[in-house]
Amino acid sequence: MAEDIEFAQPPAAQSSALDRVPMRDEEGQVRHEFVEEITRAIAAVDKPLLREVVAELHEADLGDLIAALEP
Repeated sequence: MAEDIEFAQPPAAQSSALDRVPMRDEEGQVRHEFVEEITRAIAAVDKPLLREVVAELHEADLGDLIAALEP
């Protein structure tokens, strides 16, 4: 009976924002593409995306993002 149990797999659309647009490259540096995506989201007032990203970031990562966004 236990063999008949199927587990729901999350659809790809429900993946983490940071999985879709990774923040850091292989060397641990903030990716330029990530900063561009966040800049675009800020300009477009994309609150859902911005909230999702901020909720997933560690405080230190958020600080790195803010530093990368500063002109």
